[in-house]
Amino acid sequence: MAAPAARWGLRSPPRRLVVWRAARSEASGIEPAGHILKLVQLTQQHRGLSANLLGGNDAVKGDRDARQAALDQLLPRAGQSLGPLEAPALQAEFETIGQEWSALSKAVSERSINGPQSFARHTALIERQLNLLEGVADASGMSLDPHAHSYFLIQSVLVHLPRLTETLGQTRAQGSLALNRGELGAAQRAQLAALTDLSRAHLRQARRSLDKAVNAEAAYGQALGSTAQQAWQQADAAFALTDQSLVQAEAPSLAGSEYFTRMTGHIDAQFTLVTAAFDQLAAT
Repeated sequence: MAAPAARWGLRSPPRRLVVWRAARSEASGIEPAGHILKLVQLTQQHRGLSANLLGGNDAVKGDRDARQAALDQLLPRAGQSLGPLEAPALQAEFETIGQEWSALSKAVSERSINGPQSFARHTALIERQLNLLEGVADASGMSLDPHAHSYFLIQSVLVHLPRLTETLGQTRAQGSLALNRGELGAAQRAQLAALTDLSRAHLRQARRSLDKAVNAEAAYGQALGSTAQQAWQQADAAFALTDQSLVQAEAPSLAGSEYFTRMTGHIDAQFTLVTAAFDQLAAT
């Protein structure tokens, strides 16, 4: 059967033009995706700091205020970067995210909500951010990249690694709150253990996708190998820290602020890999 263009006497565009258009469309998604990932990172950190603050640790107030300011500054740039995608639904969702953030940060600043409420609202907001990231990948065509090396790299850094940072971020917030309170019941231990198991699953998926990308493009291995290895080691260190300090500990002994700081270092290593991978995508 003739192709639709041929049946109507039309000429199909040259393959080089099709490839160029696809590449241009994907490129339009790189900047907003990067901004959204930074929003996710800052919101995760703000969630953990808010848990500490609302749990009675006033020493983190300055850090929490700084994260709020950084998010407030980033939001306009992130919104503007969505423009080239010409996707009204994504823009509307972004505006909703901005409104929810404004209300949530105000509530934390005024301490008009408690720790569990703050955690739940932060987590719901981050889920919206991650869904928006997926929408950007779809609208730009990145999620349908026809090349194996870039497709699997995109899957690793836009799907699996962000989910890994989120489960680790939830662990950081819940764990630091429990340590600040000096209380850790059976239900909390079970929840932290479940989050760690889920994080391990996301880590396996991220590694598998990155390995496939490297197998398809050896240059990725040279550019990302050491950064990826550091990220995997840091993730394993986060699992061990949570297990030793919380899940298997007879009683909480580590300071909540120290746990938060160490977990933040482990999570930041994942975002360092994401940034390095984005550099490779932009250069492709």
